Amino acid sequence: MRVTEEDIREASFGVTDVKEVKELSLPNKSIDTLGAICTLSNLEELNLAFNDLSSLKGIETAQKLRVLNVMHNHLKSPSLKPLEALSDLRVLKLSHNKVKAFTSLGGCHRLEELWIQNNDLGSLELLSHLSPLVNLQKLALFPNACCRSIKPDQYRLAVLSHLP
Repeated sequence: MRVTEEDIREASFGVTDVKEVKELSLPNKSIDTLGAICTLSNLEELNLAFNDLSSLKGIETAQKLRVLNVMHNHLKSPSLKPLEALSDLRVLKLSHNKVKAFTSLGGCHRLEELWIQNNDLGSLELLSHLSPLVNLQKLALFPNACCRSIKPDQYRLAVLSHLP
């Protein structure tokens, strides 16, 4: 399903000018393409959890976006590239996707929370790509393949030792 302006109006309780929408929640709607969401230049919070997204192409136009929830979709590492342009992003929820790396987050300088549990992260060395994220305070990483060999009582120390 492609998101239309009518979908946005309905989810925003009949707002007349969709360009003024600041918060939008469209979970569990079988969305596979961002469509009209790409026209929402004032959007600050977006919930697209439990959909069928395999790409975030066009999300880079939402320059004011601060919170993005795309948990339980079909996103892979290359599909995260548009996130680089979201310099105001504070919270990114990517859990339950198919992400193998997150090299595309370097432009998200204000990111404070990264939720990336239940993906395909194979190595803790990938955490070195988070070095530009100096404001990162919360990292939800477990479970991922990179965490399987770590004893529960050593998990926190192991993760911290791989962060810059």
